[in-house]
This record gives sequence, C-alpha cells and structure tokens, in this order.
Amino acid sequence: MKKPQKLYDWLLNLQQDFGDETPDPNKLDNILSEIEKATSAYPVKYLGQGDNGIAFKTNIGTVLKFTIDNKESLLWSQVAGDTITGLALLHNILHLSDKEKGNTLVYVIHVAFIPKPLSRNQHKLLNQTILIARGINKENARLQSGSNPLKPEQMSKQRTLTFISQFQKAAKKDDSFQLVADMLTNVADRYQSHLIDLQPDNFKVDDVGNLILIDPSVPNIYNNNVNKPTILMFEDKINLALNTMIIKY
Repeated sequence: MKKPQKLYDWLLNLQQDFGDETPDPNKLDNILSEIEKATSAYPVKYLGQGDNGIAFKTNIGTVLKFTIDNKESLLWSQVAGDTITGLALLHNILHLSDKEKGNTLVYVIHVAFIPKPLSRNQHKLLNQTILIARGINKENARLQSGSNPLKPEQMSKQRTLTFISQFQKAAKKDDSFQLVADMLTNVADRYQSHLIDLQPDNFKVDDVGNLILIDPSVPNIYNNNVNKPTILMFEDKINLALNTMIIKY
C-alpha cells in the first residue's frame, strides 16, 4: 500500500523536535508493516491532526491515531477491556519501539471509526454547553487565584464537575447528550481522569443518534507546554505498560 506522506511529514517534524526519542521516518514502511501484522489495520485516509497527534482511517474501517500524548494513552489504557458508553470503542493501544534504541515517545491508539456528524441542533447545543462550562471554569479560576488557590488536582476535579453539570443540563433538552454526561462521570470516578479539554470537533454521533467522544484529551495540569509529553507517575507508567502492545520495528 502507498505510504501516507502526511504521517511521514509528522514523524519528520517530531524528529526535529525530539531527536532519537521518536521513530525514524525512514523506517515508516517497517513501522506500518508491524502495525498491520498486529492489528490488520493500515492507514489509508488522512482524517486530521492536532497538537500531539495525527489520525487516519484504515483499510478495515477503523482509526489509527499516532500520538505523543501519553496522558491520553494512559486514559485509553485505563478503560481497556471496559465498555464505556459515550466514548469511542477501543481496539488496541500500541507503543512504537525501535529494535536498536528502545521505546519511543509515540503511541498508536486503534479505535472504532464513527462517521456520522452531529445535527445542526446538536452542534449548536454542544457549542453552547462547552462555552458555558469554560466560562464558569474561567470565572472560578479568577475567584480562586488569591492567597489560597486550589491545587491542580482540585481544580481539575472542579472543572470536570462543571462539564458534567452542563452536559446533564444539555441532556434535559436533548437526551442524545446523556451518554457523554455519564461517561465524564464514570471516567472521573473510576479512573480519576478528568476530561476538561472538550472540543466540539471531537464528537460524532452513533447509529441511534447519541453523542460519542472520539478524541479525549487529558491536559497536563502541571505543564503548560502542550507539545511536550507528560512525566507520568510510576503507577501510571505500570498501568500504561500493562495495557499496551509493544510494536518493534
């Protein structure tokens, strides 16, 4: 199959930023071959990219997202084996590893493809919901920026509760929002992960019309550099490693 040029370019840019910690773009053929052996999936159609990753639809109708966001990879590893309604179905989490240099910064998230866009009314309500939640969180941060500010973990929890509350209110107007409200609650309660960086473009609609989050982001509350991988706690490193398939190329 034809090698995805955008993926090659993305890896090239990573190499310029992080050097040997990232995969050599000239080994892309080997990388994709090993991924296909492990998953039967090969990237064939570019879907888009953000601060830390790039996504492709595959030959088998799924999605491969290549990312240096180890906080997102950790979240996916936490939900591995569980069915979390409101979140795209996970197939595999892969970690790219050079046979000579060892593990790289790049993870590959293999998830279900959800093609259906939101309706005009859903998109309008989603935008309103996210904007209101962000506004409340911004005002809370301003009020708490005095002599006794909240710790990062406390602030993250508070922001999550705001999003949960606003999605619950949205669900009263449109019940297709209920799965997302439940998902935010489940992820926070069961895995202590707080999804507070919700973007309207990261939602699609399932076959029965419910909103589904396809691209969760877990901001690094200790580091303002969004393009730099987080230093994970030891317990998180173990959890991620236990639920990740190493792809050696």
